[in-house]
Amino acid sequence: MVTRRLLTLSLFFFSIVSFAQTKYEPGYVVVNPSDTLKGYINNKDWDISPTQVAFKKDLSQEEKIFTAEQVSAFYIETGQLLFESHPLKLLMVTSDLYASVPNTYVEQKEFIERIWTNGGITLYRGKSSLDQRERFFIKQPDRFYELVNFKYNKIKEGQHYSVTVDEYKDQLAQLTAGTPGFSAAIPTYFASRIISYLNAYNEKITGHKQVKQSVAPGMGIYIGVGAGVERLNSYDLLRKDNDVTAGLSFRVNLPRNYQRSYVKVSYFRTFGMYYHNRYTEKGLSRPGGALEMSVGTYMGLSSIQPFVSVGLGHYWISAPVSNQVFYAPYRYTILQPSAGISYKKRLELEVSHFSRLFFNSREGAPFFIQPRISLNYYIKIK
Repeated sequence: MVTRRLLTLSLFFFSIVSFAQTKYEPGYVVVNPSDTLKGYINNKDWDISPTQVAFKKDLSQEEKIFTAEQVSAFYIETGQLLFESHPLKLLMVTSDLYASVPNTYVEQKEFIERIWTNGGITLYRGKSSLDQRERFFIKQPDRFYELVNFKYNKIKEGQHYSVTVDEYKDQLAQLTAGTPGFSAAIPTYFASRIISYLNAYNEKITGHKQVKQSVAPGMGIYIGVGAGVERLNSYDLLRKDNDVTAGLSFRVNLPRNYQRSYVKVSYFRTFGMYYHNRYTEKGLSRPGGALEMSVGTYMGLSSIQPFVSVGLGHYWISAPVSNQVFYAPYRYTILQPSAGISYKKRLELEVSHFSRLFFNSREGAPFFIQPRISLNYYIKIK
């Protein structure tokens, strides 16, 4: 029975994963100024700037991959998203200590998103997979350049310092210099703030308030499905039996530069927990449930990231239906730490709840308890 349930859950899990990997929407690819291919683009809700895009001229055809080296832009009608290919020279800054300003650059072509334009000035947002640092770029008729802003750790005479290089402030001041009556303060290095600044500048020089722009990246909202094995038990916390468990999660990644932090609510159902009748000294297999709330963060800058979280989990298991009038359900709350490994914040292997906080009716519970091990997949819905 357990094997059959596990197989069913696995098939359900991987069918959702397969479905979530493709989302083709109407759009076009610009091969060159005189060659535009209309069709459908696989919209992957990129947070990291893509270096390639999947295209279908017709939904019944096989997809074709275009790289940033092959095409100059692509457009998705849903959301009016325009990504342009640009050769970028990206400064790589690590957590090392530097004696002078970092000067290690990597050159590559990426598709970066146009998030604001007034026809003469265009603002782009990019985030390279190499360091996942959000960057903004300006294009004018005669030049294209990055709005420079970064931090690095400096060592001088044995002392450690955190140094901020915010050259973008001078760049924006030069961009808007010479405009009578324009006195807006230089914004912080966020998409919405820079867009507001450029909107104010555009209004001053044209008299028009409305400028067409894309929505600046905000918080990411994900729905997750997971399956695994649960070793926590309502009565004997040292019992080492494995029970099949499955659940749903709702995760919110914080906006802007804090997208590595998240808040998560999960509900898991376990199909073989042990209900112990303390009067008859008999045990019965019963489904149990868990409602969990946690906050956490991803570590590192690559596609594969470790993550940790902490929160509370409330667990319960009821007596068999025939005995529920006489026997109360077991209910208890535990400290809910977790750790795991994530691929692009979508596919995650997680180990959770391996220590307790308190149990409503279990004074002698050990501090370290049996963990749950689960494989989870998240679909981004916003």
